[in-house]
Amino acid sequence: EMAEEFLRYADFNVIIVDWSLGNKLPIFQAVANTRLVGAQVALLVNYLIETIDLKADDVHIIGQSLGAQIAGYAGERIAGLGRITALDAAGPYFRDTPRRVRLDENDAKFVDAIHTDIGRIDLISLGTSTPSGHADFFPNGGHDQPGCVTSLLPLIAENGLFEGVGESLVCNHMRAIRYFNESINSPCQFLSFPCASEELFHAGLCQSCGDVGCSRLGFHADKNKPPPGQTVKYFLETAAQPPFCQYPYTVIVKFATGPWRTVSGHASVLLSGDKFKSSWVSLNGGEARTFAPGQTSSFRVGLSRDVGNVIAVSFKWQKSLSLGTLFSSPSVSIERITVYAHESGLRFQFCSKGQSLESGSVITLFQTC
Repeated sequence: EMAEEFLRYADFNVIIVDWSLGNKLPIFQAVANTRLVGAQVALLVNYLIETIDLKADDVHIIGQSLGAQIAGYAGERIAGLGRITALDAAGPYFRDTPRRVRLDENDAKFVDAIHTDIGRIDLISLGTSTPSGHADFFPNGGHDQPGCVTSLLPLIAENGLFEGVGESLVCNHMRAIRYFNESINSPCQFLSFPCASEELFHAGLCQSCGDVGCSRLGFHADKNKPPPGQTVKYFLETAAQPPFCQYPYTVIVKFATGPWRTVSGHASVLLSGDKFKSSWVSLNGGEARTFAPGQTSSFRVGLSRDVGNVIAVSFKWQKSLSLGTLFSSPSVSIERITVYAHESGLRFQFCSKGQSLESGSVITLFQTC
């Protein structure tokens, strides 16, 4: 599938390495074989460089799991290798090892890595949380990929016992391949934000490209490289099903001052643009949020399509149920809503006249500020 995507994109020469005979249990033997396979790959590439005037800078080695470590071993033997892409580089037997043993940013001029199975506990994951390149991408935090079912029963019911168990074990690990394949020809950019940690990203503290600049997960990552001499972590969110890429927006809600009181509830927005009208999207991951007079709240929104220029934004909220709110009708008041479309870099701001919005009601703003 990856080769087909490449050939659909351009007239590339694609070489597929089959080392299946060396990639078998026991795992420690497969790990040992990665050094030999890496040396063989380097031997082939260096032969092509010497005989057909191939430029090392034009060579891009892509590896998944143990294949990513193979790419590193090949890279250290190919002078001036252009690029390595690691698709969830293998963690077992490579974690906490010296840099010469595992893939790192010195193995090619540009090394990008996609982490999809770092696990909340490293020891029970197939990938690794250790940065491996100049640009390390952590979609959905690098773990618990949307669409990868954590319960075995649905997968067993759909695929049978053995295939169901296998799918459950490797879904997160293999998702890096699917993201990369989609990125080759997708109009959506897999835009990713520089951030020091997953916690800061989810706290909404990395919603701009900053001084480092955003990048693009996947094949086009080399179009937005980190500044020279820097290694950067990037974060993004994906959908649960193809197309996985989402168009990222930031929605900032500025609540008007009193006389209403602080309330707790669930909020949603709907964006209407000149290309597309979205469905209702839950804010804050569908979790309850406190809204207070004068407060400014920022939310990340991912859409499957680009809405284009935003011409209207609709907002609704539902109160959290409790004994204190069961028989009340709380309301909020909105001063303005600002929408940032990160792929286009455009900002759209819509002002309200401070209308009161009761729980369960909808307000649609057309008037730009």
